[in-house]
Amino acid sequence: MINTKFMNKIKILVISGLMFFSGTYLTAAQENKELTGQTASARIVAPLILSLTAGTKLDFGTLVKTSTTEDGTAVLDPIAANSASLRTLTDLGALGAIGLNKGSVPEYTLTGEVGLTYKITLPTTDVVVTNTQLVDSNSAASNEKMNVSAFTYAFSAGGLATPNAATLIAAGTATSLTIASANTFQVGATLTVDSGQSTGTYAGTYTISVQYE
Repeated sequence: MINTKFMNKIKILVISGLMFFSGTYLTAAQENKELTGQTASARIVAPLILSLTAGTKLDFGTLVKTSTTEDGTAVLDPIAANSASLRTLTDLGALGAIGLNKGSVPEYTLTGEVGLTYKITLPTTDVVVTNTQLVDSNSAASNEKMNVSAFTYAFSAGGLATPNAATLIAAGTATSLTIASANTFQVGATLTVDSGQSTGTYAGTYTISVQYE
């Protein structure tokens, strides 16, 4: 009598051997195929370069408190960069007649690959300016600090598809801009002055950046 289990083992070995030799044969018989002259490519574009026009800065000027119970605000409008309406004051006064600093806005120039799109990023959270008379600004009391917020920008050249000096863009707005042969824009913001603000000169820093999209 033939042992069934023994026969099954032989069948498995035979099948395995056939599969092995068949696979080896097919592998050896395959012809090598190749495509030559395939293309690898890249494009290098001009870097974005952002520069501040000399002598310009975000400066809310000299302010006079007119209320000891209400907070005041000073708004710098980048559209009105060179006009009398540059600065709007609420519960604050200007020294006007004395002719002291009435404020200014910074002007930036951008260069890059003409025709490519980019975006400008300005602070979307408050920037703190501190009384410069303090030795340690980190321990400044609330009335020795002021907040700068609501950053905006406006173009005088380039940027928008149809450059329009009357277009004000708020920080955080998703706006697709286009590099033109000339790209110049100004930045504005709002300063909040506490009703009990200490006198003195205040200063702080903020960050502006540009990047290709």
